[in-house]
Amino acid sequence: VDFMIFSKLIGSEKPDPVMFEEALTRARRFLEAHGQPKLVDSKNVLHIGNSYNKDYLGATGIGFHSVLMDRYNDFDLETMKAKGVPIVKDFFDVVEHITKMEHSRIELQLRLQDQAR
Repeated sequence: VDFMIFSKLIGSEKPDPVMFEEALTRARRFLEAHGQPKLVDSKNVLHIGNSYNKDYLGATGIGFHSVLMDRYNDFDLETMKAKGVPIVKDFFDVVEHITKMEHSRIELQLRLQDQAR
């Protein structure tokens, strides 16, 4: 673990943007210290949470991608699907979600390149 954030020390709780901004700031500092300063931008962050209000809305509210992990079938999948909320069951699903996101990003870049020609 490279860093942890505790709401008591920050003086805020999710879904307050301060919590998510602090995570982004610390990730930037970590990557800058390791020679990769340009990799962290809110649009390149995937937040994994288990609360629609605190995690999903908080993260997407500042531009993060977000998925909800539903290990215990707590969510109404139809409602979440209607809202466009990605649901995963475990970390294998998270890897699959990231892979799909990356394929979509590459496809978009290729279409934009074709249109530019």
